Amino acid sequence: MDGGLVSHRPEAARSEPAPTAWPATLALGVTLAALGVVTTLLFTVAGAILVAAALAGWIVEMTAEQEAPR
Repeated sequence: MDGGLVSHRPEAARSEPAPTAWPATLALGVTLAALGVVTTLLFTVAGAILVAAALAGWIVEMTAEQEAPR
């Protein structure tokens, strides 16, 4: 008897996603946008553009990684 423990055997090896700079870029964009709220519209616009670019880049990279043959 196994004492109530369940053994887990993964059927396929899982791999971690590759390191990417997009999360840091997204954080920088959010920071700039927040800074723009208390300073000038220029920072808000620059932050919003950076956020949009970071999200798009991150999504494209993750999608391409999912579609890549293993």
